[in-house]
Amino acid sequence: MASLIIIYLGWFIFSKPEKMWEMRYQFFVKGGEPTRYAIFCIRLPGIILLLAGAMLTALYILEIISNVSSKG
Repeated sequence: MASLIIIYLGWFIFSKPEKMWEMRYQFFVKGGEPTRYAIFCIRLPGIILLLAGAMLTALYILEIISNVSSKG
């Protein structure tokens, strides 16, 4: 369950970096726009979260397969 939340959060951060920038800096910058570097720095953790969530999901599935095969 936690891995699905991590995957969703990573997807949201990756797909909507402008929204994430706005949420973070809405009280500090008036009428500003994020730079390309800022967008990259926001998307990178999104990619990392997506990969981490996928790895956790794969480990969970492998654990289930291991438990099923050891019982049978």
